[in-house]
Amino acid sequence: MLNKISAIAAAALAFGAIAATPTQATQFANYFPVAGGATNISLTGLNLSAAAPVQFQYTFPGALASLGVLSANLSLSALETGALGFGPASLASFDGSFSITYSGPNQTIGTTSLTTGETLLDGTFLGSIFTGYGSTGTLQDSLLGGGFVNFNNNSLISFTPPGGDEGFTIGITDLTPPVSVVGGQLTNFSGVSDGNFAADNVLITSGGTPEPAAWAMMLIGVAGIGFVTRRRAKAALA
Repeated sequence: MLNKISAIAAAALAFGAIAATPTQATQFANYFPVAGGATNISLTGLNLSAAAPVQFQYTFPGALASLGVLSANLSLSALETGALGFGPASLASFDGSFSITYSGPNQTIGTTSLTTGETLLDGTFLGSIFTGYGSTGTLQDSLLGGGFVNFNNNSLISFTPPGGDEGFTIGITDLTPPVSVVGGQLTNFSGVSDGNFAADNVLITSGGTPEPAAWAMMLIGVAGIGFVTRRRAKAALA
């Protein structure tokens, strides 16, 4: 436990620099609460959880961006691994996972087919840092920030090659009651969250139509095959 608290303390010292420096990765998706800003996330004991409808969209240029805003369900489960209070500010670390699934009707938009219940985005995280002050808070993690974030591939989007930066920021407002640290852990709260997701290794795979990066790789492969074929033909003639 002492090591975890020390890690949080170190993160607290570095937090200003991390938060002030935008991730180098490209934002490719976000979610936001349904109309009216209904409560969609809560902390009970050491368990941070969410199971609520949200609005989701892909923002990375390409076929998925044309889907627009999609009805979805957010599910998040995370365990608090330590917390510290710094005057009115609260700092904690979390390990967990999340998923966002499509909740609209089966439909095809352009070349992309959507099926009710299919995964739009999911992943896991370790060492995410929560920073809270009164009625607002932020849960943030990225590989460049020293944490661990892994987005999973699905039928719509993949993250390849591995090793690129991946990260997210979840903002939480209307914390009720205001958050604080008591007895070495955050006090219980409920709030309204929205999230942004970024990665620098995004590949859109929907609709069976490769995006520009995939086309480039295919063209390189075709050119290579043609080159080898021509060399073999010349060798045969010689």
